[in-house]
Amino acid sequence: DNAMICITKGALDQLTTRDVDAILAHEVAHVASQDMQRMTQARGVQEALTWFLGFRKLKKFARWVFTPLSELHVLKFSREREFAADAIAGELTSKEDIRSALVAIHFDQMRGLSPDQYVAVQINGRAKSDRWSTHPRTGDRIQKLNEPSGEIDSSLV
Repeated sequence: DNAMICITKGALDQLTTRDVDAILAHEVAHVASQDMQRMTQARGVQEALTWFLGFRKLKKFARWVFTPLSELHVLKFSREREFAADAIAGELTSKEDIRSALVAIHFDQMRGLSPDQYVAVQINGRAKSDRWSTHPRTGDRIQKLNEPSGEIDSSLV
């Protein structure tokens, strides 16, 4: 009910109006889809189960098996929410606009960073796998936007 979306002056200065509109549509999609609440709930379940396993004298299992596997699941869920926000933004603006914004942001972020430095950010790294990232790789996001689609899948919202 009290969501706030901010955009930096640098983004406003460097991106086209259409790119900014697409980015704002992507962020509005996160708000409308209640993604922050969904991620908070996913983390809460993860933490609760970890504590439960600890009290059940399964600390080693929780530490070495459950926690890494549950973290991978939460990160995968986060990436799915990014794809959903991209799809909704593509409907609110256009797929071309969200693709353009993704490319502009990707190349701006890459400027001046070595691949190792950028992968460490774990947002849109050049790693072969995005398994440990919160966001899918830019190329994967663009490819997903290029796929033919009809209406937005109601499970995305």
